[in-house]
Amino acid sequence: MKSLRNLYCLCLLVWVTSTASGQLYIPGTVQAAAGTTTNVGVGTSTPEGKFTISQIGNGWNDGLRINRDATNWLTLTEDVSDIRLKNWGTGGIFFYTSSGLVTILNNGNLGVGTAAPSAPLEVRAANNPLGTIRVNTLASGEYSSFGLYENNAKRWAFYNHPGQSNNLVFANKDNQDKIFFTQDGKIGIGTAPQAPIHAVGASGEVMRLSMPNTYVANAGPALVFWNGISEELASISGVFKDSNQGNYGNLVFKTRTNDQVKLETKMVILSNGNVGIGTNEPGTFKLAVNGKIWSQEVNIAMTNPGPDYVFEKDYNLLSLAELEAYIKANKHLPEVPSAKEMDAEGLNIKEMNLILLKKVEELTLHLIEANKKIEETNEKVKALEERVKDK
Repeated sequence: MKSLRNLYCLCLLVWVTSTASGQLYIPGTVQAAAGTTTNVGVGTSTPEGKFTISQIGNGWNDGLRINRDATNWLTLTEDVSDIRLKNWGTGGIFFYTSSGLVTILNNGNLGVGTAAPSAPLEVRAANNPLGTIRVNTLASGEYSSFGLYENNAKRWAFYNHPGQSNNLVFANKDNQDKIFFTQDGKIGIGTAPQAPIHAVGASGEVMRLSMPNTYVANAGPALVFWNGISEELASISGVFKDSNQGNYGNLVFKTRTNDQVKLETKMVILSNGNVGIGTNEPGTFKLAVNGKIWSQEVNIAMTNPGPDYVFEKDYNLLSLAELEAYIKANKHLPEVPSAKEMDAEGLNIKEMNLILLKKVEELTLHLIEANKKIEETNEKVKALEERVKDK
């Protein structure tokens, strides 16, 4: 109570000595008993609150100043229509509540829930299913959004889109919606998604898979398919054939045969376009298949003429005697691969069909020639029969 009396006397003394300038005004008396205290005004004779400062200038020393020592003090002033609060020392400004903390450091970093924010804005909070930071709207049907700018130039914005079932949408600097996240977990790139991942591009490349800038044999980025129990089912990958930078990548398709094995290569497409099914090395063949092929129809393009030249007059047709001698010596027809050659090199269907067609045409010529001889023989026999009958 003695301190309160001293404060009153001091305030009264200042008021008495400065009523001409009106810098400090205390109307009535300050009551120390269980009554009430009156309002105090600085720069005003009609203070609205318990302590009112009025007629503040726009200089840093024209308002409220709280000194800690000669080098650390806090000022509260105004600048035209703004209120300015500044710590003139080396520390920050801390706002405490019974359960939280807001911090402004002298480098401008703002911390919520932390006394040492390491970024322009850092928020720390306990696990909260409703979100650490909440952006709300004033009414339903409105957008809640964040904008990302570079020197006041818009670069990106992401917002809740009430017109698209409240999807999360990322828009570019031209306000074009580019990336979408739906409430049911779908992701859309360039379009509102109709599938778990839905990408639409104007033309050309739509998606790219890459790996670090290294050259590792039989390694590369892959698209892997899994089941619901974290097991690989299949994959498609682009790999280097070896570690040499000059070798271009191959495309490898892998599947899993059963639960007991890992993914195994089933088909490859080499950088030169050759395809291997059941083999990793198609060699020089455009399509190499290690296994059976079932097809309803196969058309083979002809790059060389059919054997119609067999019917030309100047064609050198082996006689049956020459053919018999060749077969006895080689155990196969002329121009037809031997069994040993077929085992070693396989069978060229197109070439074999042309050879067989040629042999059929040669056989036809032999049959025609044989038929002529048979007809001549029949004529001779008939003539002999006529001569015998006349006798």
